[in-house]
Formats: sequence, C-alpha cells, structure tokens
Amino acid sequence: MALGLSHGGTTIYSSPSRSDEVWVGTKEGIVVIQRVSGGSDWRVTRHLLEDKHISAIVTEPKSGLTFVGAFHGSLQVSADNGASWETRNNGLTEDDVYSLAAVPDNGAARLYLGTEPAHLFASDDLGLHWRELSHMRSIASVPKWKFPVP
Repeated sequence: MALGLSHGGTTIYSSPSRSDEVWVGTKEGIVVIQRVSGGSDWRVTRHLLEDKHISAIVTEPKSGLTFVGAFHGSLQVSADNGASWETRNNGLTEDDVYSLAAVPDNGAARLYLGTEPAHLFASDDLGLHWRELSHMRSIASVPKWKFPVP
C-alpha cells in the first residue's frame, strides 16, 4: 500500500506490512518516493499531476482507488496507481478541494470532501456522484469563516 502525505488527507496508516512507496502532495503535483531494494534508502521515482496544487491524497482500501484533491483542480481519481486520472466532480459546486476522507460504512465506503469556501460533500459511490451536506452552511458563524493557513 502506498502512503499519501498531504495536509488535507489521511495522516494515520495501519498495515500488516511496511510500505515501500510514499506519495507526497505538493503545489506542483505529487512526488512519488520509493524505497530502494527493500533497504532504508529512498528515491524519487515519478511525478504525477504536475499541473495541480495537491491538497489531499486518500486511497480507499477496498476499491484500491486513489483520490486526490487539488486547489482549482477539483477531485482526480486513479484506478491504476497514477498511470491515468479521471475527474469526478458530479454534484460538486466548488473546485478548490481542501480535504478528503474515506470511511468504511456497512461494507462499502463513504467519501467526504471539504472545499474552500467551506462546503462539505459526501459520496456513497466512490466519487461518481456528490451531494452537499448543507446543514454545515446554516451555522451562524459561517460569514466569519476564513481560509485556514495549513
């Protein structure tokens, strides 16, 4: 399993075996770093989505899909370890994706996606369709919310 490091994605991983690959979200895409020959040395092996400012990287374990959120780049999804990407933004009203989470839900996965300005969306079909969880926008302090500095 590859680990994805980004300020708006998963930060805790658990696996029966160690990972030999780390994806790091940057303002110029994803940098993929791999362990060299099972040792303790690492090297950069690939760059992905170099035209995107990456804010979140999450791999949904059951499907194996990798979800990547980007500022001004919406949601990108890869089923082939980053060889190709598909935009999945059906139902999203904002394209500055700030955070992502994949949560097990009755044997399936529910995805959550947060944007800037602050909106919260959920998907029960691996990001093919999104619905806004609009109650968050009814909080009285919404007009005072500011973009948090990571």
